[in-house]
Amino acid sequence: MERSEWTELRKTWRVLIFLETWLSSTLGYVSGLQISKELLNVKNLEIEGESDLEEKVTTEMIKIAVIKFDMLRLGLSFKGLSALMVGTITKDLQYWHQNLPSEMRLSELDNNPKISDELRRTIYYVNFLYSGAQIMLLRRVLQSLHERSNLLTGSETVVEELISQAKAAARESAKLFGRLYVEGGIIQRCWICM
Repeated sequence: MERSEWTELRKTWRVLIFLETWLSSTLGYVSGLQISKELLNVKNLEIEGESDLEEKVTTEMIKIAVIKFDMLRLGLSFKGLSALMVGTITKDLQYWHQNLPSEMRLSELDNNPKISDELRRTIYYVNFLYSGAQIMLLRRVLQSLHERSNLLTGSETVVEELISQAKAAARESAKLFGRLYVEGGIIQRCWICM
């Protein structure tokens, strides 16, 4: 098989992984499809020599969807979230955000008029997924605190930090909705608004 054909197959596989993980984390339901942790390894989701911004956006969208999927899978696999689990998820989110390509950072989008409107909106959606992951983590932690099997007792500082992060994520999401609206990116039945 030629390298170009293999690359195209990997791109298709990545899109399928994205759809599975995004749908699962959005619906709060893990399908019967068993995706191993090895397959979802971040290194397996990257395409060698990725220089095109569209490909970078696709890769980052898949990575954040996988993190959200892992959060859901952990939440459903264990009765409560431990401080270790919350710390691991938080580190994964921070690592993803710190390694986000500079062209995809919201602060840089205003400085780059070369990016098409469609790609700009897709970058917004990637950032929505990140904000949603932060809010989802807080929701899972608060849910865990109210269960009998609360493993987070004594972790008030962690919870307070998560609340702060989720508030910032909600504010960032509101700003993004404002941008999308001004740019005409919100249609009558916009899935991102639902």
